[in-house]
Amino acid sequence: MSMLIDIVRDGMAKDGSRAIKVLGDLLTEWLLARLELAETEAGEKTLSGAMEAIKDAARKQGGSWGVVDDQEGLRIALAYLGVDAKMAGASVPAPMVPAQAAQMDSALDLDALLGL
Repeated sequence: MSMLIDIVRDGMAKDGSRAIKVLGDLLTEWLLARLELAETEAGEKTLSGAMEAIKDAARKQGGSWGVVDDQEGLRIALAYLGVDAKMAGASVPAPMVPAQAAQMDSALDLDALLGL
């Protein structure tokens, strides 16, 4: 049996695909914010299994393709891994804004840009 955080890290190490990296990064950030859940035993679950659960949910939408947003993907992956996302307050972590971009926003002067 493995802890959730180990499952995510092992899955990212085994499969270098972009989709697994994105899902792994998302789950890692979510779990690090909830360390008590990061150490939860998850049995024989895998990160690739969580990705398959997301793909299956997208396929169920019908048609030739389906889309699952970040929030729903996180909830599906957590449910697959045995975490009750509603009880754990599942939400996708807000993207981090680089310091340079934050400084740029405060330095912008609309009047100067428009030449007024």
